[in-house]
Amino acid sequence: MGLEEGSEVSGEVRVKFQVEISDTCPPPFQEEWIPLAAALTVSEELGAAPATPSGLVCGNGAILSSNDNGKLSIVVSKSGRVAGPKLSKADFVRVLQFDSTAWKATYGGCGESTSKPSSDTPLLWNALVVAPQKFHWTLKPQFILHGHSCASQEDADRLNVPCSPTETLFSTPADLNALMDLLEQHPYPKHQIFIRKNHGFFLLAQDQDEACRIFREVLAPQAATTISLSLDI
Repeated sequence: MGLEEGSEVSGEVRVKFQVEISDTCPPPFQEEWIPLAAALTVSEELGAAPATPSGLVCGNGAILSSNDNGKLSIVVSKSGRVAGPKLSKADFVRVLQFDSTAWKATYGGCGESTSKPSSDTPLLWNALVVAPQKFHWTLKPQFILHGHSCASQEDADRLNVPCSPTETLFSTPADLNALMDLLEQHPYPKHQIFIRKNHGFFLLAQDQDEACRIFREVLAPQAATTISLSLDI
């Protein structure tokens, strides 16, 4: 049993960081959440985001945004999405800041809902906002898609993509550190797919169209292979 499955079975909370709601945070705009919903739907329909034993979706994504003053934020899928229903605006929130030292996300745009951002918000925020500047990437990704269908060194070898050597519990500083090590050692855009051992893939792209194209061409066939193997066991 992996760390994530063990956490699920033992009933631990999925969001392992502090949260602070901003009353002035604008909601996700149509041009943000609709492309994200479309990409997430494709990944789920093609088997990249299987449901947990409790019926929650094992996958998420984010899109980079900026306001008129150039202040960056990300729109992310919410934590605890149930597999099956069609995605809507209510399934997304806007993250204004993630403080890695305080391990806290500031977010909003969810109306009267108490929805929290994805448990992988630390990874989504750092991949889109922090890593490009910290590692001096020549191009900044605008879109990220995460799923659980490809999560092993064997998958990485078949796809010829980098994979972290150790497993860490999701939504923790150790998990973020492991992803940042990958991003530093294998810079974007030369590398666009990264596998976290026993956690899943992270696909970085410029927009929904590019993310879906790479997913269909590279990851979806591997997802089908993984599903086939699991059914054979």
